[in-house]
Amino acid sequence: MNHHFINVNHNIGVCFIVEIVAKAYDDGLITEEEYNKSRQKILDAIEEREDNLLRAIAAFEVTSVYLTPQTAPLYYANTQNNLGIAYEDLADIEEREANLRRAIEAYTNGINTDPRNTNCFWGRGSVYYDLGIDHYRDAIADYRRYEELTGALKPFMAERIGEMEAALDHEG
Repeated sequence: MNHHFINVNHNIGVCFIVEIVAKAYDDGLITEEEYNKSRQKILDAIEEREDNLLRAIAAFEVTSVYLTPQTAPLYYANTQNNLGIAYEDLADIEEREANLRRAIEAYTNGINTDPRNTNCFWGRGSVYYDLGIDHYRDAIADYRRYEELTGALKPFMAERIGEMEAALDHEG
């Protein structure tokens, strides 16, 4: 699953679970105490997101010490992809610009180790897109490289490329 949809799906999933718990309570399937306990667990999980991301980043960084480009290049590249995802997600919470830069660095490390790692091109292209028009050419290049490697673009990538090319044409 694409990491850029994980946040959306996570938020939709959380809302959906809250609705299911509320419906179960409304239908008399669970008690008010069970409803309140379930609802609180869901809210606690959301509040722990930043801490969980920071723990994941630390784990990926430690892993990268042992799974190096020399000892395990594919694992290293995939770890760098996961590190990029974590920094990108953390950018939604704090230090947006700095964490997006860290995500780019991680994706780039993955690409430098495994130039056929489509997930790193996808992720880095999406970060460039999120950084705005000054980075659109880089985003387009990464999405095009993804296309070269896979033989096709994801529909959202094609939409974004059209959007970015139009913005760049308009800018002059």
